[in-house]
Amino acid sequence: MVPSYQALTGAPWYHFLHGNVPGHEIDFIYRPDVPRGPLTEQHFSHLARLMKDIEPPASGPYAFAIGNLSRDDTQHEPGHGGVALLFGLRIHGALDHAGRNDPPFAHAIAAIDREFDPAILLESAKAFRQRVLGVTGPSGWYRDYVRCATEGPSAARRTLEAYVKSFEALPPPKPSTMGLKWTSRGANLPRRVVIVHDDDACFDVIATCAAKIAAMLYQSDLRWTSISNGREADVPNGISIRFVAQHELVPDPADKVHRIHEIPEEEAEIARQIFDARAAAPEERPAMQGWRDRYSDKRATSMGNYAAEAPRLPENDPVSTPRIDEEQVARLPSPEPVPAPTAEANAGLREDLEKTLVMEPGAAPAEAPGEPSIDCSSIDSVAPEPAAKDSPATQVGSTGDHPGDAGSRPRSSRWLLVSFGLAGSALAIVLAMAATPTTVPRSRLHPRSAGLTCSWSRLFQSQLRRRRRPPWRIRTR
Repeated sequence: MVPSYQALTGAPWYHFLHGNVPGHEIDFIYRPDVPRGPLTEQHFSHLARLMKDIEPPASGPYAFAIGNLSRDDTQHEPGHGGVALLFGLRIHGALDHAGRNDPPFAHAIAAIDREFDPAILLESAKAFRQRVLGVTGPSGWYRDYVRCATEGPSAARRTLEAYVKSFEALPPPKPSTMGLKWTSRGANLPRRVVIVHDDDACFDVIATCAAKIAAMLYQSDLRWTSISNGREADVPNGISIRFVAQHELVPDPADKVHRIHEIPEEEAEIARQIFDARAAAPEERPAMQGWRDRYSDKRATSMGNYAAEAPRLPENDPVSTPRIDEEQVARLPSPEPVPAPTAEANAGLREDLEKTLVMEPGAAPAEAPGEPSIDCSSIDSVAPEPAAKDSPATQVGSTGDHPGDAGSRPRSSRWLLVSFGLAGSALAIVLAMAATPTTVPRSRLHPRSAGLTCSWSRLFQSQLRRRRRPPWRIRTR
């Protein structure tokens, strides 16, 4: 397990150490917990590839690189990405876990969503280099780490914590307020940019030129990967900027070669001459916010615009109910009076109701328990002339040619329907149980346990095995 530390909230730099782990392999020696604050898994993934591949040049003791950690970030905003400064070297006189000489070692510092201009990049690179190399070089610290690692994990962790703590004096970049400044839309971008320098060029010359290019790329929408003077392979799917000594230059028609003294000082000229980019439309970009803050700000803005566009009442006019114009109401036509029901209308309504209830004329339907009764005689109460008391139409107990049919027909029909429904449901359940095969455990189907299974289950399994038998194995009689 890789030893890790919990970075402080708002820490400007995150430290990553990669190299030979005693008794293990070449892996991360020390790193912060990921994810942590603005540092995400995607940033760590890009940085891990750069640290594993970085290799010192043939003519130099170390390699220096500036890496882009937000190349494939779909939500990346120019001026608010991740940048890393790396140093890769070899520990001369030491052995790795497999007994090979001069094991590799890389130290990187990463910052997310910080304001990187040429001055802060150059100042940070110089201070970082001075602390990594030191007076006696990194060999002294690495040997102490190897010795403490043999004593135990706690001793190795104390050594690593003390080493990382010695970099607290690095200049901290402030939170970024930058935005999109250079765009490459429609430009013919090169795959690789080679900057040739003299064989005896010092670190300050290379770092100054690299800082100017990185500051320009940080505020652009170009897909760049790294700026390095090492001899590692280029990272695909992006633009690589490589510093090469004069005697190590290998001409390649696909490369865009520039001399280091030809690189302009102004960012606009760097964007135009090297990357064929142009200035983007100026726009104000606020500081980076979380998605909740952005959503709340956007929602508040939209609600404010809606409130501004909504019609407003005059200040002196209170909100009240709409006024009614009495003159217009008076001109409306008066509603026609509803005529009173007559005896002929009541008689026709009674005939229609009797047909609907399918009953004999003059007979009242039998009341089923729990159902409301319908009294047809109440209709005649509205008529001006009541019907005779001895009329067969108003006698409730009178029977026609078939006494009792009017009351018994609805009751018997309901019970008949219920009986048919129950019978159909039972038949459906029986058919479903008969059609569904019963799953019997394999152990219960063994011939030795024949007494535990039913005969039809054995028959079903035998038929199933017979169906699975290949056609060429079926015996014919």
